[in-house]
Amino acid sequence: MEDVVLRTVGQHACNNSAANVFTQRLITGIKRRAEETMDTPAAIRTRILQQVPTPILGNLPSKNAMKKVFIHYFVRMLTNYTGRPLWN
Repeated sequence: MEDVVLRTVGQHACNNSAANVFTQRLITGIKRRAEETMDTPAAIRTRILQQVPTPILGNLPSKNAMKKVFIHYFVRMLTNYTGRPLWN
């Protein structure tokens, strides 16, 4: 592809602030760590968020929303990406 827009549905309304970019990097890091390690969600969240500035913390999803992300990645890892559990 050569970056050709085939169809434009609507205006892009995301705020491209530095805080949002940093927040997205943190969320990606949390997802990656959830996928690569068997740490608990609390341990991963604590490790990632240790030195994060306060304005960034306000942009992060709630604990419950992040738990759903962890559950998604843990289930994906336990099913070995095939949809079948490893224990069967």
